[in-house]
Amino acid sequence: KKEFIKAEKQKDKELKDKTTDWSKKLQDKVQEIVRLIDKGQPCIARGYINCRFHGGHVISRGSGANLKLNLHNIHRQSAQSNHWQNDDALMKEGIKLEYGLKYFEFIESLKRTPISKYSNDEYKEFYSIACGIVIKLKKDDKEYNLEERISLRNEFNLELGVYHEEFCIYV
Repeated sequence: KKEFIKAEKQKDKELKDKTTDWSKKLQDKVQEIVRLIDKGQPCIARGYINCRFHGGHVISRGSGANLKLNLHNIHRQSAQSNHWQNDDALMKEGIKLEYGLKYFEFIESLKRTPISKYSNDEYKEFYSIACGIVIKLKKDDKEYNLEERISLRNEFNLELGVYHEEFCIYV
C-alpha cells in the first residue's frame, strides 16, 4: 500500500511539472531577484518609498518580450507606478538619472537580443537556478550600491544562462 501511495504521489508530481508554466514562474522569480538587488532603493520612476514594489520593465514586455527576463531591463518600481503606462517615460528618465545615459543606451541596445525559444523543461531548469540566486540574496540580506547592483545583474544574468553573454553583461 505504501508503494502504491508513493507511486501515485510521483505521478501527481510529474503531472504538475508538465502542466506548470515554468516560464511564468521564472518571470516571477526573476522579478523577486530584482527586488532583492534593488532593496532599500526608492521607486525608479516616482521616488516612492515604503510601498509595494514590482520589477518594472524599462522596455515593456509587450514591445520587448525577448527581454522579459534580462535583469538589466528590470528595475524596482512601485506597484502603482508599474500599472500606469505613462510612467514608462518616468522610469526611463529615472534610469538615466540614477545609472547614467550610457547604461540607459545599453538597455536600449538590448532590443537587438534574439528571441530565444526554450522548452518548459528548460524554463524549469532556469527557475531552479533563479531559486538558488534568491536564497543567496536573502542570506546576504543587504542593500547594494549602484555599482554592486549593476555587477549583480551581470553575474546573475550569466548564472541564469537565458541570454548569450553579449546581451547580459554591461561593462
